[in-house]
Amino acid sequence: MFALAVASRAWMRTGAEEASGMEDPRTTNYRYDAGPNSAMRAEIGQIVVNHSLCDEPLMRIFGFLSGLRADTQSVVVESLRLRSTSLAATVTKLLETSPLPIDIPERLNVALSTFKKMTAQRNKIVHWAWGLSPEGKDEAPIYHPTKRNSDGTPYSETLTLLELRKIALDLMQVYYLLGIIAGLLECGVPDEIKSASLSKFDKLIEKVRSSILEYPEAEAEELPLS
Repeated sequence: MFALAVASRAWMRTGAEEASGMEDPRTTNYRYDAGPNSAMRAEIGQIVVNHSLCDEPLMRIFGFLSGLRADTQSVVVESLRLRSTSLAATVTKLLETSPLPIDIPERLNVALSTFKKMTAQRNKIVHWAWGLSPEGKDEAPIYHPTKRNSDGTPYSETLTLLELRKIALDLMQVYYLLGIIAGLLECGVPDEIKSASLSKFDKLIEKVRSSILEYPEAEAEELPLS
């Protein structure tokens, strides 16, 4: 689960240190190890960031479908404590009775479904306990103290860096798609422009996914979204 370690920068101790039994803090480096390796920890942080980004476009879509003014939206959301999953579920229900332009309902439902799945993954990654990564491997065990196998042993899973990267990427894809849909709804552009915008996004996100998942160490070229 975790480990304590001491790395000494000096092989010899001074006579004064020997006599006093004290160590010079400038020559000894104490630390601890907990959870997965640094690359996986960075991706876990990216998952948290990407998930939080989705709230803003969800609020915009909720406002459009509900017809509420911005100030009233905030009161409703805060009063009902709509957060992430519950806000997405509310948008899903509003979709059932809202006449929307071609392509939008289907794409929005797919985005909301993906967001729900990725939220469950995000919650596991954030709230379950992580073990140490094996030496030289981009993976680590994760478990919940109350979950057990049928034989009573603690239940655990192993997640890899690639799996974390896919979750972060799925959340970023949902964020951009929700933002595009929110903008298209708010602007009231013609259906052909809506379809063209979504098609352009599909082609762009495919390039991003390929670059990140197939060539993760390559230097990325910034691609404009407009």
